[in-house]
Amino acid sequence: MQGNLFGQNHDLNLGFEQLDENKMPTGWVKDYSTKLNFRVGIDSIVKKQGKYALRINSDTICIANDSTSYLRFSIPDKFTDYNYIELKGFVKTENVLSDKFGGLYFGIVREKDYFPVYDSLKLSPTINSDWREFSIKLHLPVENMANDSFVVRCGLNTKGTIWFDDLRLYIDSVPFEKASLTKFFRASTDFEFYNHSKVELSNASDKQIKNLTLLGKIWGFLKYHHPKIAAGEYNWDYELFRIMPEIITDIDNETRNKILIDWINSLGIISQVNLILNDTPSKIKQKPDFSWFINSSLNKNLVTKLNFIKKNHCESDNYYVKIQNGIGNAVFLHEDTYDEKKYPDVGIRLLALFRYWNMVQYYFPYRYAITEETWDSVLERLIPKMVNANNAAEYRLVLLSLLNSIHDSHAILITDPLFRKVEGSRKSSAQITFIDGKAVVSGYIFPNSCEKDKLLPGDIILEINDETIENILTKRLPYTSGSNKVEQLANISYLLLRNTADSIKIKISRNDSLIYIIGKDVGYYEIPKPANNYSLLSKNAGYIDMGYVKFDQLPQIFNEFKNTKGIVLDLRKYPSDFQLIENLGNYLMPKPKTFVKFSKCKIDCPGFFEFKDSENIGIVRPDFYKGKIAILVNETTQSHAEYSAMAYRQAPNAKVIGSQTSGADGDITFINLPGGYVTIFSGIGVYYPDGKESQRIGIVPDIEVKPTIKGIKEGKDEVLEKAIEYINKN
Repeated sequence: MQGNLFGQNHDLNLGFEQLDENKMPTGWVKDYSTKLNFRVGIDSIVKKQGKYALRINSDTICIANDSTSYLRFSIPDKFTDYNYIELKGFVKTENVLSDKFGGLYFGIVREKDYFPVYDSLKLSPTINSDWREFSIKLHLPVENMANDSFVVRCGLNTKGTIWFDDLRLYIDSVPFEKASLTKFFRASTDFEFYNHSKVELSNASDKQIKNLTLLGKIWGFLKYHHPKIAAGEYNWDYELFRIMPEIITDIDNETRNKILIDWINSLGIISQVNLILNDTPSKIKQKPDFSWFINSSLNKNLVTKLNFIKKNHCESDNYYVKIQNGIGNAVFLHEDTYDEKKYPDVGIRLLALFRYWNMVQYYFPYRYAITEETWDSVLERLIPKMVNANNAAEYRLVLLSLLNSIHDSHAILITDPLFRKVEGSRKSSAQITFIDGKAVVSGYIFPNSCEKDKLLPGDIILEINDETIENILTKRLPYTSGSNKVEQLANISYLLLRNTADSIKIKISRNDSLIYIIGKDVGYYEIPKPANNYSLLSKNAGYIDMGYVKFDQLPQIFNEFKNTKGIVLDLRKYPSDFQLIENLGNYLMPKPKTFVKFSKCKIDCPGFFEFKDSENIGIVRPDFYKGKIAILVNETTQSHAEYSAMAYRQAPNAKVIGSQTSGADGDITFINLPGGYVTIFSGIGVYYPDGKESQRIGIVPDIEVKPTIKGIKEGKDEVLEKAIEYINKN
């Protein structure tokens, strides 16, 4: 369905023809970063067309790089599904010095005036130029935010005069004022299965499971390869609901294959382009898996049809997926959550499985690392479980089992409609850590929790509500995501003392006593922040809590720490500031050093991941900090924290101290699943410069230290103590 026309009641005044009472172009704002002698106004003599042009001139040269005079114009970005925005116009200069800036900035402003997408028109090194046309084209963010806006800045920071005239904006080659807010796709006009898939199935036979497995693979393959589907010609969810009843009937293989061929032919003719993938073998990390073409009961005609589509598939953006500009992870679009019903019907439940399975098949960078079972077998294993899920809670468990199958600590339900109902809304504030397989009370969320909950540090929990910890783990592990066992146990520990009742019965090893506690209905709580996010532990050792420190504190920190023998970087919390790596690295490194490289998906070859980019840390700095660096990690060190550890480890005399980390890195990709669920997985691959793995393995410590029950009882931070010992050791 088309959106409203944006420009019908909005004159952009990009030709500077409309003036306000001050004889300035309406809609444009003067903006000066200095009080130098710049003059901004309109010109009725020198112009390209119409009555006026914009003129900026000065007799002064700015000394500071940020001293610029400009006229600014901004409009909200409310457009969806478009690929790019283009600004065209004319510029003329006179006596402009080429070593300064005179030109135009064009960008998309997001929160805090940050330009994630921008470009500029810079003048050629000539003193004078007549009117010439220019063009700046920007890729639009895949998903726009509430406060996004397009900004045009016409500026000058030197002597001379610059004119602009006849500026024009285009959205995907359509004049801005004529572009609808939402790009039109035929898929958005199909509403037949809005409330129900109309699929009926229970107790699927082995034959039905085999046919559904094959259908799920073909449906996903077509979704990401067929040009007509990529163009948004079909609501692909609904096409699944249309074909599924034919596939689940009692038919032989040849009849099924004919149904599938006829279905594919009905989608339209595909032009033959014979795509050739040109890539260096050494850059390839993961290839698409099409072995099921020949390892199933497909006949020759159907295999030929699928191979033809593979060689002639869509090369550009897909209606259902795009690649995030500048990052390289997949962004899934137009995926209905079907959140009206927490317990979807069987057709929609199978859709959830097929959708997720194919997203992993083609856009998960670590599919090759799933070694516990083949990814093919996951689909066949979970089809009967989806069919037989008798209520919303059972459907949720199948989803959790599906997420756990990719063994990625990122793969959690970040939107879980049944969480509080199933897991309980009451929770003790005691924190649990698994030590040597035992569930140990290790701390508290709120002050005075020891008195309130009557649980002491070092208590070993044996039973909860008359069920042993061993039994609880056996039940929960198949439904708990984690790149490794350590992370799975950490995730389970958050739920152990959560309860649906007002009281919870706990048996602990301290005299085998039974203790009853009533947990507060805390909902989403905040762990209290420390009084200081950095401090001097002694005259020799500085400490930085990376979970709270900000990059603009670094000058003060390193001034105070300049005479220390070493600094502790505590990464046992998620870093508070994404700008820390670059800025902190500049203090720690004598020269730049590569610390990471990435594998990213290719939109023109779904399932293919190649090594593309790498990142450096540090600058050339003779006066870098020369003391020891102790980097603290444990199972709570995940994602950006692991990425940070990889970076800081490059510093001279740096050691990673602690225990195995989460083993999940890479910018996340969001996924909508039926029933109102939202999940994520790692969207790009993250590796050491030599290609060594970090996913699932995590950051391997140089000095391994794990908390002990004795240390917890004594109130010690044994990992921090080892770090101080390392710093003080000669």
